[in-house]
Amino acid sequence: MQQCTGKRRDKEASMQPRNVTNIAILGTGTMGPGIALLCADRYWGTAEYFEAGCGMTRESTLWLVEQGVRVMGIDAWGWDRPFWAIREEFCRTGDKGVLWAAHYAGIDKEYCHIEKLANLDKLPRPFGFKVACFPVRLMGGSAGWSRVVAILDA
Repeated sequence: MQQCTGKRRDKEASMQPRNVTNIAILGTGTMGPGIALLCADRYWGTAEYFEAGCGMTRESTLWLVEQGVRVMGIDAWGWDRPFWAIREEFCRTGDKGVLWAAHYAGIDKEYCHIEKLANLDKLPRPFGFKVACFPVRLMGGSAGWSRVVAILDA
């Protein structure tokens, strides 16, 4: 699913294609020489899916934006930290600011993020390819789904 967020509220302008040169795609597993990426999408359809993977904080999201990244994607159920971690911190502190903090970073700095990516382990390397995002336009919503495609050199 795609989540576009930010101060910009001009609906027509926000639906125009954007020329983005850097997209950060985050696989929630680990990758090394000869090690396959274990992605959260492998848990799709199970109770473990909402507990799998990691996620982003407000600070890490803003850091990516400050590096020039405007489109970000993750294979986990959501962009933020796993729900159990958010719930645990909220119950311990009572701080409402921990609820969906990475999502709300877009209030300060505009960016788009894509959740629930799949098949990242099929990519031959973690960099050096193009990504095309084909969003499905929904009326009256703040989020929708997107078909995300990696374009590899032959």
